[in-house]
Amino acid sequence: MKDSVVTVQKTYRADTLLSSEKYTTWFSFNRITNWEKRDSNGELKSEMRVKYDKMGNAVAYYFSRGVNRTRGGAPVNIRIKNTYDKRKLLLNRFYYTVNNEGKLKTLAKIERFIYDQNPLIYRYQKGDLIQEGEGNAIH
Repeated sequence: MKDSVVTVQKTYRADTLLSSEKYTTWFSFNRITNWEKRDSNGELKSEMRVKYDKMGNAVAYYFSRGVNRTRGGAPVNIRIKNTYDKRKLLLNRFYYTVNNEGKLKTLAKIERFIYDQNPLIYRYQKGDLIQEGEGNAIH
């Protein structure tokens, strides 16, 4: 991906490698798209993947504790359907769990967004300078 940066962070104790973490970040929205943690032998311990739509909002999450997970249970796999208004503002997010075959299973959560139509009323006019400590505007 041309619009990403990959960062690798390694953790050592003395001269011994304990683990490494790899982050892939999408520049356009400053969002992590992939993350993985490996032990000193290179074995995958945890991983996370996130997919985003063209507006920069997540549409899928996947998290797993790795192949030989001793704690933590099954991977988490979620799909999100985002709806937008004509201003391209997020209206709803529908979260669905996904089964092992990759099919939508259950509607788990709904988020609704409401935007206030009335602008905020500011105490100061645009361009006013504020004197420190007094809170009075200088025109």
